Formats: sequence, C-alpha cells, structure tokens
Amino acid sequence: MPEVTLELPGGGEVAALDDPVSDRIRCDHPVKADGAALARALWTAARERGRGRIVVLAPAALAAGLRAEGLRQEARMPGFY
Repeated sequence: MPEVTLELPGGGEVAALDDPVSDRIRCDHPVKADGAALARALWTAARERGRGRIVVLAPAALAAGLRAEGLRQEARMPGFY
C-alpha cells in the first residue's frame, strides 16, 4: 500500500495509506486535533484516487469533527472513533 501525505485545510499534514485492493484510503492514529479538517482531506484523497471507502483509526476526541463532515462510525475499538 502506498503511503500518501495529505495536506490538511488550515495547515498541517497527515499520513494515510492508499489501498486500491480494499478500495479505501486509510488513516491510522492521526496526530491532529481537528477532526473536520482531517475528514475533508480524506474525502478529497478518496475522490482523487477513486476510492469508495475511508477508514480512520482516530482518538475519540476527533469523533465530532469526523461526523460533522459526513463520516460515520462502523466499528469501535476502545479509545478510538
């Protein structure tokens, strides 16, 4: 899986994986306090690469921002959204 660097709206970067086999962009344990900016960057990356899914393993503190940008929780690991 190729790693990609995503530019976050408002500044900063986060690493993600482009996984064409699973048709997803995946971001594990982002170190960013703005869930909404992270979600926007992931939506953009998914559209640009033609991926149908976004997977984020993020701290629960990012949940509200991720939800505000249209991501939904499909599974939960204790301490993550």
